[in-house]
Amino acid sequence: SLSIEYTDGSGWLSATLNTTTAPATVSVVPSASGLAAGTYNATLRIVSPTAANSPLAVPISYTVAQAPTIEVSTNSRSFNMSTAVASAPPQTVAITNGGGGSLTGLTATVNYTSGAGGWLTATLDATTAPTTLRLQATRGTLPAGSYNAFVVLASSVASNSPRMIAVSLLVTQAPSIGLSATSRSASAGQGNGSSSLPSITVTNIGGGSLTGLGGTIEYVSGPRTGWLTASLNNSTAPAVLSMSVNAGSSGAPLPLGTYTARINITSAVADNSPRVVNVTFSVGLSLVNSGVFNAINPSCSGCHNAFIAPNIGTPALFRSNMVGVPTVRRVGYPLASTYPTRIVAGNATLSYLTYQLAHTSGAYRMPTAGSPIALSVRNLIRDWINGGAHP
Repeated sequence: SLSIEYTDGSGWLSATLNTTTAPATVSVVPSASGLAAGTYNATLRIVSPTAANSPLAVPISYTVAQAPTIEVSTNSRSFNMSTAVASAPPQTVAITNGGGGSLTGLTATVNYTSGAGGWLTATLDATTAPTTLRLQATRGTLPAGSYNAFVVLASSVASNSPRMIAVSLLVTQAPSIGLSATSRSASAGQGNGSSSLPSITVTNIGGGSLTGLGGTIEYVSGPRTGWLTASLNNSTAPAVLSMSVNAGSSGAPLPLGTYTARINITSAVADNSPRVVNVTFSVGLSLVNSGVFNAINPSCSGCHNAFIAPNIGTPALFRSNMVGVPTVRRVGYPLASTYPTRIVAGNATLSYLTYQLAHTSGAYRMPTAGSPIALSVRNLIRDWINGGAHP
């Protein structure tokens, strides 16, 4: 038979005989369950009533080593970012072995507890301690709000596996650029100088404070740059964007054509920077600078200045008495009902003056083709009307 006497602890050893008659084998099995690290001693006694040396004492020693444990430099990490940025600066957690042996087979997995998932990545530099856990929070399309997750650290050899690290993410609403309008258009006569566009108000339609506002001009199409100026009266919203266009001077006119540009409104703290204001500028013929008035004046202004209405003796009178002024509807006034306005700015087809220039006979006709109002002059005036009939 067998008996066990414990010097240290109890119950950690079991012993069995495979038979009660020699020859026989004794099997001993220790168990570390419930034991702290250390060395434990016991005596196994083998007893037989027929043996001269009974009982036989067999000393047994059992050493329990300290198991590895997962130790972390912190139990939590938190990230903060606004909707203006894509990701927050990465953070780390140091992982060490707080027990004995070697802490191997480490793994890190992410579990989300509230809010949308997918925003956290957790990677280990190595699977054996000591190592570093690297955490990266990426906003993606997450709106403003609070999000929570935890990283599970595990190892099959660690006595305290798994360990949890709580991770939180706070996304705040960033400032956003709001514009009272996103486009402006203007037209001017060639060489007529500078003219202002209606201003645009820049506001913050997001959270926080919209600071660091700036505006830059990007020329898109047109014969040349420099025709547009733009400025903000404040670098913090609310602000006013002022704009002006310049058709050049009579001595250095801007070429005829349509010009387009973009004004980029930017802010480093805004989540929708840049916002774009599109500007279109059409440069047409000018009554004065293009020579339109000089072409028509010698033939017409003498009579109209002296005794025939409308008076077109000066460029200002010509334009004010012709553009947008209805014709007199009476018998013998050809097509006055079809073309009821002398000059419709931007549309020569609907202008009665175009009819008069194209017809050289009949009541209220223009002079004949042999006069200064020849075909080339008529075309010049037609183009001037179509270009906006600018002064």
